[in-house]
Amino acid sequence: MKKNFILWSLFVAVLTAMCSCSSSSTDDLLSRVPSDSEIVIVGDVKTVFESAGGRVTDTRIVIPSWLSEMTDGVNSSEELELANDFIRNSGVNLDACVFTMKFNWNAPLVIFRLDDRKKFVNYIEDKKFNEFDEKDGVVFFKQEESDWSSYVGLKDSYAYWVQEVSGDRSFKPVKDICRIIDDAKDAPFSKTSMAKYIADNVLGVSVKMPAMLLRELRSSGFPASMLDLYDGYLCIKGALDSDDVKIEAKMFDEEGKTKNLKGFADMIDLNGRISSKALSFMGKNESLVFASCLKDVNWDKYFDLIALSAHLSGVERRQFRVVQDYLNNIDGTIACGFGVTNGLESFVMIDRNRDVLQQIAVTIVVETKDDKAKRLMSDLEDLLEMASIPYEGSIANGFKIDIPGENAAISIASEGNFIVFSNHKIKRGNNNATVREFDFSDYIGAMALYLDNDNRLMKDLGLKNDVLFSYYGDSKDMEMTMELKVKGGAGAGVIEKIGNMILTASKTDFSAYYPWSVYDQTDEVVVEEIAVDDYDF
Repeated sequence: MKKNFILWSLFVAVLTAMCSCSSSSTDDLLSRVPSDSEIVIVGDVKTVFESAGGRVTDTRIVIPSWLSEMTDGVNSSEELELANDFIRNSGVNLDACVFTMKFNWNAPLVIFRLDDRKKFVNYIEDKKFNEFDEKDGVVFFKQEESDWSSYVGLKDSYAYWVQEVSGDRSFKPVKDICRIIDDAKDAPFSKTSMAKYIADNVLGVSVKMPAMLLRELRSSGFPASMLDLYDGYLCIKGALDSDDVKIEAKMFDEEGKTKNLKGFADMIDLNGRISSKALSFMGKNESLVFASCLKDVNWDKYFDLIALSAHLSGVERRQFRVVQDYLNNIDGTIACGFGVTNGLESFVMIDRNRDVLQQIAVTIVVETKDDKAKRLMSDLEDLLEMASIPYEGSIANGFKIDIPGENAAISIASEGNFIVFSNHKIKRGNNNATVREFDFSDYIGAMALYLDNDNRLMKDLGLKNDVLFSYYGDSKDMEMTMELKVKGGAGAGVIEKIGNMILTASKTDFSAYYPWSVYDQTDEVVVEEIAVDDYDF
């Protein structure tokens, strides 16, 4: 066979088709994994597949139409036929499968349950797997090729599969599979806090931070308080509904307790939240917004931590102190908004290096301590005059600074405790769509991008969706969340909507955005006749 049958069986059939992990099937398989496993992956990929517009029957997989169009008819591919054959004839229970491995292995161990053990044995023997060993009630089969070998261990109604790469001695199939089975009996992963966090989701991943990484950080003098944040397990889980994808991540210590940032409570107010007033300065074209609340920051401790982590010299520390004098004035929200003003045309003009500052919209807002904003504006005015930089305006009304060589200017103004920098007119109450759709005020730090179907960029790409992408975190338990919402457009599930968006955008005629009118004499390379008579070659 051109392809390893087990490889396609698991990665195409099981993963791409039917890993519909009910609570019982997930827990059952996670109980076959030792609690000290460094990497564990489990997934409800049937939900993913159906969200993508695919379909699964008892005998075959039907690829989503958008994916088939993008891949030029994958429905009839040889690989898909192998997967369909596996579904029909393998005897494998396709409700769930689990991947587990250690960092020193070259390939994962995959565990799945069998509905019909005899049928499975007949199937793998038909695929040139031969029984070669038996130990502790585990029967082992092997399929050999020139540069790899596949091993399957059968214990009761469970199969353990691994592919060995030629020359790899890190994994010994018989010994290690037997050890995994025994260790899981004594201490199953299903009993851990990490398993409870990742189970019963569309996707669940648990990764123990590598000991080698921790040793390197420790030997390099990484501060203990920072090192503790990395010591443990990073767990990720994903959820799906008709128009929403949500991925969450959390850190656990070796005992399974949730990590937190209490050790940094003396450096920043962990209860601080992003100011809605700060975000009211965002312009209408600024679709991408970043914001963070830096309330009651102890900059001395913060810079000491940076200096210790980066092994800064005394001179470098003193240079940092110059910056710190200005940072000491910050007390609250820092926010930045970014976007393009003319859809795809803006990207073309930026690519041509034409009127770049007119093609983008940028606003930066800094919240200061009481009465510090006007003082900083005064310092800025002194700096402009010392540097002989021409400007218009005043401290009270703000400054406008023309950019040499650009048909654009930077505006700087203060209002209350806020200082605002922008490349367009500054005003509050811009009704920014991203700020309207995502509630930043719930978080200490967040990022969001919102594009509705009326957005120039979405229209240029022919998209009729409203898209909201966000990333935010909980300052107390270190849980981070990434979320994508897609409303409107064709598709029953969110992944099908995303797939159709990609397909539609890929058909955009970009040549329409490169009109000859954007070229002029400054773009032409003129090669004049070169006099060479006076040169001796």
